[in-house]
Amino acid sequence: MKYWESPVWPKILKIGMNPIFKKLIANKIEENIELEYKNSASLGKSDGKKTEMSKDISSFANSAGGTLIYGIAETNGRSPNIPELLDGIDSTDFSKEWLEQVINSRIKPRIDGVIINPVNLTGPSEGQVAYVVAIPQGSSAHQASDHRYYKRFNFQSVPMEHYEIVDVMNRAAQPVVVAKVSTVSPSTTATCDITAHLSIRLANLGQVVADRVSIQFRIPDGFGTSGGGKTMTILQRSGRLLEHNGTMCREYLYYHKQRLGIYPLFPGTDEEILDGNYAYLLMILTKQKEHDSIKQYMEWVVNADNAMPVEGSINMYELFHPEG
Repeated sequence: MKYWESPVWPKILKIGMNPIFKKLIANKIEENIELEYKNSASLGKSDGKKTEMSKDISSFANSAGGTLIYGIAETNGRSPNIPELLDGIDSTDFSKEWLEQVINSRIKPRIDGVIINPVNLTGPSEGQVAYVVAIPQGSSAHQASDHRYYKRFNFQSVPMEHYEIVDVMNRAAQPVVVAKVSTVSPSTTATCDITAHLSIRLANLGQVVADRVSIQFRIPDGFGTSGGGKTMTILQRSGRLLEHNGTMCREYLYYHKQRLGIYPLFPGTDEEILDGNYAYLLMILTKQKEHDSIKQYMEWVVNADNAMPVEGSINMYELFHPEG
């Protein structure tokens, strides 16, 4: 997989800037299944530190991929896990090349497509860096240097069960379909509300045709979603209200098909299911909901044939403010 095909690549571009780091801290953006913060002490030249690094990075590859940031201290041991302060790294002690060598030598098989983006910090951390490490989903199971396999669960790296390892090892023979979620042409109204069309693309990043694909997604209630065009004919459970993880959400389900039957997703294809024209969901972020949006997420699960489900999420504030 080339780096620009990675589902986490757009996050590097958004997150890999010092002002965005400060916004993560100011807005208390929690860790999630695709995002983790690590302080500078997480890097070290002892075998123990290198083993922990291999556990953390391999767990992302064995799950859905994600972004790990070295150089931000979090609320260690306290829930929720939110960033507290910039904790810069001396690049003369721990260079990008050193980090890359640790990742490549400590994880077997090697993870293709890992991107390390050094970010020069300013202010009290002037002269230091943070490392934004983007890890794609692996095409097989990746073993840490303690000879164990790990996955992401509850924002941690935990050992995998045998059946999970087997499932991940079979990825090469299964499609890898991910969802790319964004908004189309957000605009501000006279009352300072923001309206936007929801855009969802399904991309097959694997090497095998996906014959049957579905996406189930949930949008927190209160963001003014309403259908337009042929939305009702392509989305099942269209806007059903339910409770999910303590939040009231609107649920939608899409089966990828066309009038003449099932529509497969071939390797390398990237298909729009909500394009703002023939079908769309109109979303509204009111001024009153803007503060709430910082702590709320749109979540989804993509199923393709017999492959493991691929989960994803996007912060509602980021969805309406794509430029950060």
